[in-house]
Amino acid sequence: LSNPVITPNGDGARESTTVSLVLSQFSADVEVGIAIYDLSGRLVRELIAAPRSSGAYGDDWDGRDGNGGLVPPGLYLCRVWVSADSQTFERTQLIGVAY
Repeated sequence: LSNPVITPNGDGARESTTVSLVLSQFSADVEVGIAIYDLSGRLVRELIAAPRSSGAYGDDWDGRDGNGGLVPPGLYLCRVWVSADSQTFERTQLIGVAY
């Protein structure tokens, strides 16, 4: 994550965070998912759920939910997963939202 805490209040500082992902060990396209959840496990927004080829990627989250509204301040979970062959690789990190 480029910013572990974002402040999407329109002042131009820390408005979003970039979720960086490098796919380098796969010979074919793999399924990739990046999603934001609240602490109760409810899906807030899905950033990507699609096949991707090898390369470097950066997907931004701007503190908005799936309907385009700003989320309440608090902690959120960013879940990144890559499904290749018969194995799924997964990582989850916290993102703070403050106003």
